[in-house]
Amino acid sequence: MVPNLPAAVAQAHAQAISFSDIVYRSIHVGHFANFAMVNPLFAAGGGQAGSRYVRPNGPRVLYTSLDAETAYREGNQLFHQMANSPAGPTLRGAGLLRPDPVVLIGIHVRVSRLLDLRNQSTQAHFATTTNELLGPWQGIPNPPTQLLGDAVFNDGYFQGMLFPSAQNPDHECLALFTTRLVSPDRAHFFGASTLPSRQIP
Repeated sequence: MVPNLPAAVAQAHAQAISFSDIVYRSIHVGHFANFAMVNPLFAAGGGQAGSRYVRPNGPRVLYTSLDAETAYREGNQLFHQMANSPAGPTLRGAGLLRPDPVVLIGIHVRVSRLLDLRNQSTQAHFATTTNELLGPWQGIPNPPTQLLGDAVFNDGYFQGMLFPSAQNPDHECLALFTTRLVSPDRAHFFGASTLPSRQIP
């Protein structure tokens, strides 16, 4: 990763891309106990540990995937990691390893300024690689993905980032900084007759 991330992010403004499509999200079924209270667009903050692109106690980010299978795998990371471990078949055979029950939803996203970390020229601009973006971050001091995500958010220009999925090789995800969405850009969930429709902003 380049040593001066804020400067590199500012120089990347010209590489911003627009995006308008359906993205997918996996939500634990436990959140649907009260349908009237469900918020399909809830975006968690960084919390104590942060997440791949958010530092501890960092900003609220809506993590989504560009296809349904990747959303399911991202939402069931522990199951898939354990299932592919040496003990996975034994645990599954004994019924001790099962995926979490989840609900998959579709969200329409329309944004005008995304940083595309899938792009090799963008990766070269930040002196990073797909392998570094997919690498472990938990328990690592100042992981490069958190440093990058923090610099992108603090710059204030980009509304989010497209990036390779760490849970489903050759597939892609989208992280949206919800406080950066200003109309006419939006993230919109349409619940029809089952759930209330929601929109950011």
